Amino acid sequence: MLVTSHEEDATRQAPKESERTSNPQAMQNVSAILSERATQGTVRPASATERLVDRALWLYPFIAPPLLFPTFAPLWTGLAALAIVLLFILRRRAAGHFIPRTPLDWPILGLLFVVPIGVWASSDISLSLPRITVLLLGAGLFYATVDAVRSRPDRLHLLTWGLALIGGGVALIGLVGTDWFAYKLPALGPIYDNLPRLIRDIPNSIRGGIHPNELAGTLVFLLPVAIAVLVTDVPMRGGRWAPSARWTRLLAGAIVALMGGVLILSQSRWGLAVLAVAMLVWLAVRSRRPWRLLLIGALLIGAATVVIGPERLVDAIFSANLESAWHSRIEVWRNALNTIQDFPFTGIGLGTFARVSPLLYPYVLWQPGVNFGHAHNLFLQIGVDLGVIGLVSALAAAIILAGVARRGYRQSSGVRREVL
Repeated sequence: MLVTSHEEDATRQAPKESERTSNPQAMQNVSAILSERATQGTVRPASATERLVDRALWLYPFIAPPLLFPTFAPLWTGLAALAIVLLFILRRRAAGHFIPRTPLDWPILGLLFVVPIGVWASSDISLSLPRITVLLLGAGLFYATVDAVRSRPDRLHLLTWGLALIGGGVALIGLVGTDWFAYKLPALGPIYDNLPRLIRDIPNSIRGGIHPNELAGTLVFLLPVAIAVLVTDVPMRGGRWAPSARWTRLLAGAIVALMGGVLILSQSRWGLAVLAVAMLVWLAVRSRRPWRLLLIGALLIGAATVVIGPERLVDAIFSANLESAWHSRIEVWRNALNTIQDFPFTGIGLGTFARVSPLLYPYVLWQPGVNFGHAHNLFLQIGVDLGVIGLVSALAAAIILAGVARRGYRQSSGVRREVL
């Protein structure tokens, strides 16, 4: 579409007819002016491919479930994986690149580079498949999020709400699919008995369900976002549709209560401890007198020790149960380090640590045949799955992400600063 006012302005600036015929340079200047004004006034409608890439993020609620549970519907899992690959190809056609440039590109590419090696080293592809699909989902979701926010920064509020809603969804899935353990807090036993069990036969699980510690680890990442949404009243705006602040506050409160309740049901003491420390640091950062909050936190811990009793508190934190005992964790970590040392380039295969490690290394505190699930440490798990390259990539991603978040926190203000 040409803007006529631009042409009129250019015509006024053009020489008269006699000057044009006698001065070829003037003719070239007029053509250049008209061409520049026409170009500035031209608005090319976005192609269907560009619109699809720009809105790719909204496809992930449909893409994610088959990739999170790949063994339940293999056909849908294959189609979801193909959809992510096609979105990368379409991005190349629409924007000229497969991925938008970010500080995390090299760590992500490093992780994806060693995935085929981890598959090659795997002794059981059914154990590796969930890890493969989750890595693919994470990479696709990350770059779709970057595209969505860069094209429209106002979408950040919706994305923050999306993380909170994902956390609520994870909590709901955990309620109906977790292998609950009642030995730490027997009083919760009746609650576990009345919860439905809809998810079964998950590969490499203890009793066919989700491990409580893995559930807690996911919730610990997402619950602070939901709390930030609740405390800072992050608006939920989607085009013309915008619910009132009262309803968004109620929804955020319900999500926080659900996630917090499920986290307690997981009885993951380290998960609860990490959440408590994260919330204390967050409150300290928001406060003008952070040391006062830290002092209050220390006093509350001291009061709990006095009321509960030191022996009972230590017993609650360091139970004699095999899976939760500190020494049994050390044994798993030691053998994970041995695995990384013995298989530095390939790892022992995605998702196979709990099955292969007892065959290679001695376990004294774990009875033969007991499935301890994973390495009980995110970075060690990546190291045994993908070797040193995967471990270094994961550590680099964590360090870079912390630096980017710190820089973004300093440069932002208002609700965006609170969420960061």
